[in-house]
Amino acid sequence: MFTMNMALTIKLLLKLYPSVNHCILTGEFFQLEKQSTQDLTVFLQSIIRQNTPRICQLKQESLISAVGCALPRVYFDVIDEEGILGNDCIN
Repeated sequence: MFTMNMALTIKLLLKLYPSVNHCILTGEFFQLEKQSTQDLTVFLQSIIRQNTPRICQLKQESLISAVGCALPRVYFDVIDEEGILGNDCIN
């Protein structure tokens, strides 16, 4: 249920900012729930159908873990360049 709500929120943001190409997931929720990234992608593809942004999850989140923040967050990237993200993301 949570990932569906997040997918709907992302859909709304994509309507406001159509040039977004990447969604970068951060937070302990996405670190603990490894399947959530795939679930979020499936939900987005089912409700958006086309122009789904690339969704990736950061490999290391030492700063977020140190602060102890458990809230999931999604950052958006409008740069359409695969090399920018490098190896920091898990697809």
